[in-house]
Amino acid sequence: MTDKQAIQTNATKWIQGISLFVFLIVASLNTKAQTTKTDYIWDGRLLNHPTTTLPFKGQNQIYVVHYFSSLNQNGFEDMFGIYGTANIQMGIEHGFSDKFSAFFLTEKVNKTQELGFRYSIVQQDIEGINPVGMSLSFSIAIDGRNKRYFGENYYFINRCFYTTQFSLTRQLNHLCELMVNSTFSHFNMVPEGYFSTYMSLNPSFAIKLSRKKALFASVDLPLGIASASEADPEQPSPIISLGAIFKSRTHNFQLFVSNGGQIIPGKEYLNNTKFDWNNFCFGFNINVKTSKHK
Repeated sequence: MTDKQAIQTNATKWIQGISLFVFLIVASLNTKAQTTKTDYIWDGRLLNHPTTTLPFKGQNQIYVVHYFSSLNQNGFEDMFGIYGTANIQMGIEHGFSDKFSAFFLTEKVNKTQELGFRYSIVQQDIEGINPVGMSLSFSIAIDGRNKRYFGENYYFINRCFYTTQFSLTRQLNHLCELMVNSTFSHFNMVPEGYFSTYMSLNPSFAIKLSRKKALFASVDLPLGIASASEADPEQPSPIISLGAIFKSRTHNFQLFVSNGGQIIPGKEYLNNTKFDWNNFCFGFNINVKTSKHK
C-alpha cells in the first residue's frame, strides 16, 4: 500500500467514525430519562479510561491525570518517584445532552492533543429496568513531538492515532461495582518492530468502604493485532493498577499505583512490551465538576 492509499484509507475510517457519532447525537437530542441513574463511585473516568458516566446537559468536567516517576528508579533520592519527572494530562469535557459529550485532552510527554466524543447507550438504573450501563467513545489524537520522531518520509497524518472504547458497568450491590472496557487503538505510524493496531480488554472492580470511599483494582490486557513490520513484534504486557477513590459532590480523587505511565491507552500498549516491576509508579486523578448535580 502506497503512502497516498494509506492516507485515504485512514481518512475513510475517520469519516466513518464521525458519521456514526453524528447519528448518535441526533438520536440523543430528544431522549429524556425516565428512571433514576445509578451513581457509580468512579464518576466520569477511572485511571485513564472513560466510564459510562457522562456529564449531564450543560455540565463541564475538568480532568487532571498525574503519573510520577518509577518507584524504584532512584528510591529515597526522589521519594520513590514523587519528586522525579512526571507525565501529566489535563482536559475538559462538556455535556451537550444527557447522552452525548465532547472532550479535549492534552498530555505532556508526547505532547498529545486529543479530541473525542462519548455517547451513553444506556444507563443502569436503581429501578432495575436497565441492569447495566453502556457507553461508546471515539477520539482522534495528534502526537505533537518534533517531526524527526516520524522518520524521513514525513506526513502530518503520521502523527495521528485513533481510539474507540466500549464501556460496560454494573453496580452488583451497594458495596461492589464492576466495569469492563474494550479498547481499539490504531496508529498511522509506529517504529519498526511494533504493532500499529491494538485491542484490549480492561476489567476493573471497586469495593466501597463507604458511600464516598472505595478501593479498586484494574487490569488492562492489550493484544497487538496488526503490523507492517517484517519482524514479529513483541506483544504488550498487562497493565496492573491498584488504588483508592475519594468522592464528594463536586470532586472525585483517585490515588493509585500502576505500571502504565504513558497515560494514553494506545501509547501504553505501544511502549509496554516487557513487564517490569521497576515500571510501577504512583499517580493520581482529579475530576472536578463545574456545576452541581441535577
